[in-house]
Amino acid sequence: MTDGPGQAPPPSFALRHLKDRWLLALAPGVAVIALLYFWPLIVMASRSFTEPSFGLQNFERFIDSPVAVRSLLATVLMASISTVACILIGYPYAYLMATVSRKWAIVLGAAMLIPAAVSFLVRAFAMQVLLWDTGVINSALRQIGLIDDPLPLIRNDLSVTLVMSALLLPLFVLPAFSVMRRIDPDYLSAAALLGASPMRSFLRVYLPLSIPGVAAGSLLVFVIALGYYITPTLFGDGFTLYLGELIVFYTQRLDWGLSSAVSMVLLAVALIFIWGASRLVRITDVFGVEIED
Repeated sequence: MTDGPGQAPPPSFALRHLKDRWLLALAPGVAVIALLYFWPLIVMASRSFTEPSFGLQNFERFIDSPVAVRSLLATVLMASISTVACILIGYPYAYLMATVSRKWAIVLGAAMLIPAAVSFLVRAFAMQVLLWDTGVINSALRQIGLIDDPLPLIRNDLSVTLVMSALLLPLFVLPAFSVMRRIDPDYLSAAALLGASPMRSFLRVYLPLSIPGVAAGSLLVFVIALGYYITPTLFGDGFTLYLGELIVFYTQRLDWGLSSAVSMVLLAVALIFIWGASRLVRITDVFGVEIED
């Protein structure tokens, strides 16, 4: 049966037309992403296999270089420690945001997000002001007589992980809070009615339900920490090279093949951890949406 004059189109036609309009609206953005992201990624991948000649020699150079292997291990270790620090600090903060009143949740959220809105470089240099030998922390400790010589708070691995944890903390708190605020308080009430103590209710009920947010926040922190360059450069000791610094080092020497190979190794490590996290938690659990088959 065909539609007569003035009759509305069938729902299937309207839905298909709406999808076509959305595809047209998304086309410019997809084109920009493909041009600015995927094309350079393809070029980088091809250079890792083709410069100076076709083969795996760049990856063999990476594996045979003790400096490069130590850089990979140091980068993974630094990202792991920063992630654990964000979990230990960010989980209680997100829990507090999810359990207090709406007014205090807004205050706590603003206290976290307003500093995060400041330029990354400004926050990094502000941390330098805090951690220098003549900085705020050492000056305050000497004035109250707790130390005579300044503490080594900068130019070491401790300062790198400390600063990275501080800068990346909002990226953990937001996904964790997003999941925690959807946990029904009646679950804890039911556990209490069944005789569970508050600690047991938290460990057996609340903590498992908050795992998707913890996993998503940890993944964000870890993957972004892998590629950090400015923080290790400003706060590192200069002897431990992280992968970001190693890429810049080879790029400055115009060794495009090896720098591309190091970048591909960094990308591979990030993708492996993303794949592993996807096996543990669904991204839809974090954002509270359901995708129909």
